Amino acid sequence: MTIFTTCKKRNLYISSVFFAIIAIAAYFSPDHLCPALIHIPGLTDYCPYTDATSFTGKRKLVWGSQATEQKTINYGILPQITEAELKLHNGEHDGFPLRLAIDDIVLDIDTTEGRRFYAEGKSYHMFAGGDYTRALALGSLDEKDIERGKDVSDFNIKQQQELMNRIQFYLEKYVAVGLMQGSKHASELKTGT
Repeated sequence: MTIFTTCKKRNLYISSVFFAIIAIAAYFSPDHLCPALIHIPGLTDYCPYTDATSFTGKRKLVWGSQATEQKTINYGILPQITEAELKLHNGEHDGFPLRLAIDDIVLDIDTTEGRRFYAEGKSYHMFAGGDYTRALALGSLDEKDIERGKDVSDFNIKQQQELMNRIQFYLEKYVAVGLMQGSKHASELKTGT
């Protein structure tokens, strides 16, 4: 065996290990580096990070089979729900599926994935049964943001865009089942705007 053959095999081994490490790190990165750094054929349909925004607030790429067009809602067919009715859907009352509202749109989060996050005792349970648009848009668990509910009146342009991204994320993930009574969406239906 010549030195050339030995070096060639060693270099091939080193480069294979290097690219395998990069691919694994990119694939499991919370900032969704997989499409940005390396394309992994066959894995694009199985990426565990299917949302369009990361928890760091940076825009993530939507790729592979996850790329979808923006979802729109026909507000005219959705019933209006009061705050008291929505509170019953916090997971603490039998017979009431988990629901939350974002931007006055009530979503059914009583799915396998939804229960993982919003069921009683889970990390985001405080959002079930209410409209906490501010905290959801900011990705915040801060009590001050949660207490402000759906108040986003002080959002700057960047935060408004993040709110739109977050609403779209929730609409793609969960089914809209109602509108908050007296919401801007309900008002638009009455005025025809």
